Amino acid sequence: TEISGGRIGFWNLGSRRLRGELEGHQGGVTGVAFGPTGKRLLSGSVDQTAKIWDLTGSHKAITLKGHRDIIYAVAFRPDGQQVATGSMDGTVRLWRTADGKREQVLETEGKGIWAIAYSRDGKRIAAGGYSNRVDVWDVRSGVLLNRCQSSQGNIFDSVVFGAEGKIVVAGDFNGRLIGWDVENGREQFNIKGHGRKVTGLDFSPDGTRLASSSWDGSIKLWETSRWQAVTTLQEHPGRVTSVSFSRDGQWLSSTGNRRVVVRRIKSSR
Repeated sequence: TEISGGRIGFWNLGSRRLRGELEGHQGGVTGVAFGPTGKRLLSGSVDQTAKIWDLTGSHKAITLKGHRDIIYAVAFRPDGQQVATGSMDGTVRLWRTADGKREQVLETEGKGIWAIAYSRDGKRIAAGGYSNRVDVWDVRSGVLLNRCQSSQGNIFDSVVFGAEGKIVVAGDFNGRLIGWDVENGREQFNIKGHGRKVTGLDFSPDGTRLASSSWDGSIKLWETSRWQAVTTLQEHPGRVTSVSFSRDGQWLSSTGNRRVVVRRIKSSR
């Protein structure tokens, strides 16, 4: 989490104590993502750079430069060998984790990007923002595979691939969750899920549940077989800004209003 003035703090969940701080950004931190082993951290900032931090000892960082506007979206590829950054300059940039070399620049016709996500196999990446659609690319070639259009003029603040990579879901500024078939770009569902914008989305590891968070202060769990909300959580005093499942699907974490909440989730079976 950002502590203040571009400083990042990381915490021990068991003791709830601050383990360390990372300093280096020249402006506020807008997003962070852990690598798959937990030994690296990716951060984006209003200073138009991203950093890949080594958490094993030295806390040294590789700085990623090239964006021409604020970076709001960051993600690690599931194998940890590549990272992605999305910016208000309308581009998604893919970088090699080991040395920060830029590998691809993916264009979205100049529209600002709020959210990016890799598919679980790491072969595809999706981005959403001001463009009234979610773009899906092939990671290796950089070829645009589909533009998943919305008919309602949506601005998207969150995006995630389904467990098998066959569906991509985005949450918009109006509280709607929209899902598309990745192969043909056709809309599969369009749900009014929250009273304000949807800030975070994550599928459970087995794909049976989707978690969504919102500025309306709620977190919802959706049963994906029917796309029906089965649980609503109100544990933050204000806006909720992100939500994610643990890798075993037993825990759900969320952030908002300078608070991190971690709770055990009952099995869907």
